[in-house]
Amino acid sequence: MLLRDGISGFFNTEIDESLVDTSHFKKLSYALANQVGGKLLNVSEPQETNFYCADLQINGKEIHILLNGIYPFIAIASRVEYMNVLFIDDQTLSNGIKAYCTEYRVLQLRELSEQIQLDERKNKLRNENTLNEKELKQLFYWMPKTVGEVIYNHWD
Repeated sequence: MLLRDGISGFFNTEIDESLVDTSHFKKLSYALANQVGGKLLNVSEPQETNFYCADLQINGKEIHILLNGIYPFIAIASRVEYMNVLFIDDQTLSNGIKAYCTEYRVLQLRELSEQIQLDERKNKLRNENTLNEKELKQLFYWMPKTVGEVIYNHWD
């Protein structure tokens, strides 16, 4: 998966405009919870993270819908803790998101699990990317293991 400039939440320039509509994400989260017979517990905005998070309760389990703060990329997780997100595939939720809104891309577990390949000798990232210098510095500092850890992070 291509890691785009700014996806980690760090920018080289003043061009840091989000391509996501937060009010639309909140509406999507509410509609999705209703569609699957669940309940929307909370929607949080990026503060110590670079992503929005909708917490849903479905059949007694908590499921999290994550939206990158810059790009319209959504992931589904069964756990969201500091520096520990457990991504999952959920076809019912993915289909519900796609049916509600075509502007979001639901990332699959195989994409999120792609291993990060850092070349420390050359100070480069081998994964396909257009990341800026600030982001690359963050990658070498935080040492994420997967693409998902870059797209949805708790870096400060």
